[in-house]
Amino acid sequence: MEDMISQNQIIDLLAENENAMAELYAGYAKKFLLFKDFWRQISEDEYSHAAWINTLRDKMKAKTVDFLPSRFPADAIRQNIEYIKIKKKETLEGNISLLDALESSIHLERGMLERKFFEVFEDDSLELQIVLEALKFSTEQHLRNVKKRWQEEKLGADFEKRTA
Repeated sequence: MEDMISQNQIIDLLAENENAMAELYAGYAKKFLLFKDFWRQISEDEYSHAAWINTLRDKMKAKTVDFLPSRFPADAIRQNIEYIKIKKKETLEGNISLLDALESSIHLERGMLERKFFEVFEDDSLELQIVLEALKFSTEQHLRNVKKRWQEEKLGADFEKRTA
């Protein structure tokens, strides 16, 4: 069973997760220059997500935001961060293709939605609801964009295999 975790620790984990994703996507922007703008935009969004999450810390101090830390899957967030670290290392070592990067991104974005990182509960404060809904919406948008790019790339890869 998970140790009792504080609200501040959850906020730190969520922000760390978003910053790690931003760094991963920035790495993809450097590696895949033809898709630099695509990855850079997603990276900038992830940095914005971290900033949104950090505003919750100030709101907690002002007592306008309160939540049960157990409502967030801390172990899942930690696992996500570890997965991101592995993908960043692979990227730095050059051991990743564009399709691999897109598939990893799909896995990350979908995983956050499936694990309900941003699920809103009825008793959540309005400020928390707004941030969580914005994060959920943006994550869904990332997932759609990455899946679309993945499908385009996959079709191109399949075409190249058939004509080789």
